[in-house]
Amino acid sequence: MADEEEDKGPKSIVYFGKDEKYFEQYCRSLDGILRTKLQRYIIEYEGVEPSKLVLEVVDKKPDLIILDFSKDRQTLVKVSFFLSRMYPLMKIPFIGFLTALKENTDLIDQMVYSGVNFLLYKLPEIEFSSVPTALMFNPDNSKFPDFYVKETKDIAAIFIPMRVGYINQEKIHVESSADILTEDLLKIKTSIFNVPVYFKKINRGVSNLYYHFPFNYDFDFHAPSEIKLMELTEENQNVAYLYEAEIEEQMKKIVENLESVMEKTVDNDKSRPKKLRVLLIDHELRTLHEGKEQIDEFSFSIRLHQYLDPRARLVEEVLPKIIFYFLKDPHIGKREIPAMVSKIQEIGEGFDPVIIVFDEQDAYIKMQNDQKQKLIEEGQDAESIIVANRYECSEAGYSKLITTKAKFTFDTLVTMIDRYKEKLLEGTADENFTVYFSKKDKESFAYMEDQWRIKKISEPFLIFESETRLPLYSLVKAKLGDVIMVLTIAPFPSSYESIRESKSEQFAIINGIDEMQQAKLRLHIHKPEKEDVKEKNK
Repeated sequence: MADEEEDKGPKSIVYFGKDEKYFEQYCRSLDGILRTKLQRYIIEYEGVEPSKLVLEVVDKKPDLIILDFSKDRQTLVKVSFFLSRMYPLMKIPFIGFLTALKENTDLIDQMVYSGVNFLLYKLPEIEFSSVPTALMFNPDNSKFPDFYVKETKDIAAIFIPMRVGYINQEKIHVESSADILTEDLLKIKTSIFNVPVYFKKINRGVSNLYYHFPFNYDFDFHAPSEIKLMELTEENQNVAYLYEAEIEEQMKKIVENLESVMEKTVDNDKSRPKKLRVLLIDHELRTLHEGKEQIDEFSFSIRLHQYLDPRARLVEEVLPKIIFYFLKDPHIGKREIPAMVSKIQEIGEGFDPVIIVFDEQDAYIKMQNDQKQKLIEEGQDAESIIVANRYECSEAGYSKLITTKAKFTFDTLVTMIDRYKEKLLEGTADENFTVYFSKKDKESFAYMEDQWRIKKISEPFLIFESETRLPLYSLVKAKLGDVIMVLTIAPFPSSYESIRESKSEQFAIINGIDEMQQAKLRLHIHKPEKEDVKEKNK
């Protein structure tokens, strides 16, 4: 049993950084808490193409990735953004190290939006870094210091990251980790508006995603005074006209602000919509071996994954118009290709992407005249592509699965996309004038404001309740009293089930907290309850 317990938790850790001394101290502390021995890999990244860094991470097969942003920012932001969107690496926790500097505000935003799950300050007390990490991995089989757990009724202000994709006069489209259930007006902080605006959910989706977040939303715009109007009782309805006048004036300013932003964005040639989505499954990551790490610099969007996930969820997330699949292992292909076809048929509703399988070993491929004729009628180049009978996909009734004898290269992929781009984009014109934001634009950053009821709190974690649901390892900014920190949603440890009052309570690990904020948190936790009551009653 002891041996089984020691097998739990991370086995290897990859480090991008230049502070090997701190990294070694961190690993030794983590080893002691987890009662294990982590295999350490230090990645030399200075002057190395990002694509080669990705390949090195894939080769190491780590359980944990650490990016030390205290010495290098831009390179590691790119690496994190790329890795966090590639399956199966996107399932690995990402930790970002940083130092306690005032100018870190912008850096923290970049780290959050690049896919980092944890922010850890490099503090002298190494346990402030190793304990949160151990809590994430294996809290029930770890040697933690004893921490005091305080019961509380505190309300914490929470800021949930969102990414703005586009905006028009009807709506704003965002992606987020938050599963928003409420129909109430929401406060979302975005640099797009310089006037107060509230937002209301029009719809929620789990497909057609661009970033690493699992949900997308369309919100329409509302004036702040609408909240006042909704709060009026029947006795106060006689003053409703006052708020209606306010609402009209506020909405006028919102529309003017929106028109100004959209006009300015278009004049600066910043709106670059990528309407054509491409999914590339490349087991050998040949794309990166060719040094094509800048695959996001084209007029179309490419999502690169090493493998297809077991449920083919990636197909639904991307909703591609075209899927490129480089077949290397026939046994994997026999499982993954039918899974793609099955997912496409499950989605339905006119979703019928072309699947092009690059099969350089074409001994089993047969050409049938009727299939060739069908391709010709559809305007496709039947001399360079042939229908695949392989993997029983034809029995699934999906006629747009085709294979090519051509050697797989990134240039071949681009040539094929250009050949069919116009045909694939038929019927995708915007009904309304729309402005699209790049991931580099500050307008793409947004935070939704929320409130959590804190039930119990300790130095490394807290237990809370909220109507907003978040997937595991989602990261949010938080403000509890005058304590500023970051929280990461984690599994509820069985060792703490005895203090869990209901299944609605969730567990969050405290991180992203510097030395000064840590001292404030400690003071808040150990402050006598009577003093808390006095302060709240002031």
